[in-house]
Amino acid sequence: MANPRFIERVPAGSEFNFEMIYSVYQKEDYDMLKMLFEGMYLLEDDYIGASGSRGYGKIKFKDLEFKQKTKKDYQEGDDWEDVEGEKDLKTPGEILNWLKNQSRKEG
Repeated sequence: MANPRFIERVPAGSEFNFEMIYSVYQKEDYDMLKMLFEGMYLLEDDYIGASGSRGYGKIKFKDLEFKQKTKKDYQEGDDWEDVEGEKDLKTPGEILNWLKNQSRKEG
């Protein structure tokens, strides 16, 4: 007699909202920010949890908002702003490419 496997899973198409605030104080923090978005980018080609080879656990980050708030913004009471006018950065890959381009400009 076969025993069915019961797998708890999130229904396909489910969406979750989240907020992440990351502080950059020195160059190492900036490098870690790139690593964070690289991980998010790579995770979209992988899966979370079990049975990934069967199509479970696939995720996609979409409609991200990549904003900044500088020391000056805090001092003057200003709100979060798009990073240097880059409001079209909506995916981990787009943000990662932008971060890499910024590194090239600085270095």
